[in-house]
Amino acid sequence: MWTFIHKLGSPPWFFAFSGTLVRWLLPVTVTLLLAGAVWGLLVAPPDFRQGNSYRIIYIHVPAAVVALAGYYVMAFAGAVSLIWRIKMADVTMRAAAPVGAVLTAIALVTGADGFIGSHLVELLSRCRRASSASRRMARLRCSAPSGARSPSAAPSRSGVSRPGEPGGFGMLASPRC
Repeated sequence: MWTFIHKLGSPPWFFAFSGTLVRWLLPVTVTLLLAGAVWGLLVAPPDFRQGNSYRIIYIHVPAAVVALAGYYVMAFAGAVSLIWRIKMADVTMRAAAPVGAVLTAIALVTGADGFIGSHLVELLSRCRRASSASRRMARLRCSAPSGARSPSAAPSRSGVSRPGEPGGFGMLASPRC
């Protein structure tokens, strides 16, 4: 165990080890981040009280948490560099600083009230409404007999209408078959 940790302090060994690790972890990380962002912003249902503005927490909170983690890594690496004079601690500090700064900027932009965060949510909600309206209209093209209610026109289980449902807030009431 301790020999592995001592090897991590050697720049040539660390760069060889991390180079092979990054080659495998980078595609997995990018894929999972994109899937999570799409799922959180476009697939997750809106909150019944806050509507679509609730979805911004799927970007804002993780960005803020990872930004703070980057600063904690910098503090720990700084202490290691000052106490034990390990060269890789300086490299770690220099690598963590831009990550923390970029994620802090993302957290500030998405968390600013009335700034890009609220405009981003409105843009995403318009895209979602347009796609759900076209799907709903395709379903409602009178699969049921005239005068009968279609299954999609039934009220939700909670009794609260949601966006995308006939008569839901933010949408025009859709015609019934």
